[in-house]
Amino acid sequence: LQEVRDISQNLRPHHLDQLGLTVAIESIVEKVAESSGIAFTSSLETIDGLIEHDNEINVYRIVQESLNNIVKHSGAREASVKAEKTQSTVVVTIQDNGRGIPHGGDTRVLKGSGMSHMRERARILGGHVEFLGHEGTGTVVKLTVPITQKPTHS
Repeated sequence: LQEVRDISQNLRPHHLDQLGLTVAIESIVEKVAESSGIAFTSSLETIDGLIEHDNEINVYRIVQESLNNIVKHSGAREASVKAEKTQSTVVVTIQDNGRGIPHGGDTRVLKGSGMSHMRERARILGGHVEFLGHEGTGTVVKLTVPITQKPTHS
């Protein structure tokens, strides 16, 4: 039963449905910071309700994969997650001060399955994801997706 619960949680985190996308991102950043020893900061504008509910999981998973890559590959001491909204887009930027992308974005490095999955999720969202950086200068992952719903205010 616990295994089924764990699988269910991994498919769609309860934070996402219960507390919204913004809090779900904040929660995963805090969890990764606690377990990794990397000093994470976050600056998150409220982005709840700006993307179709069924697609919020794709934003969450791109952030999750980016954080995973920082922990596994970057050697970073510090990292940040920023979410902001414009009139027509949501932009989520994940940045670290680690070893960066070898060879200024070598296509072999950028074709890893994690990055391919992030690109596919961004495509599903009608947006795009960029991987920026050079060896020794850290990495920036920038997700830009169109706002597909008007936010509901209480």
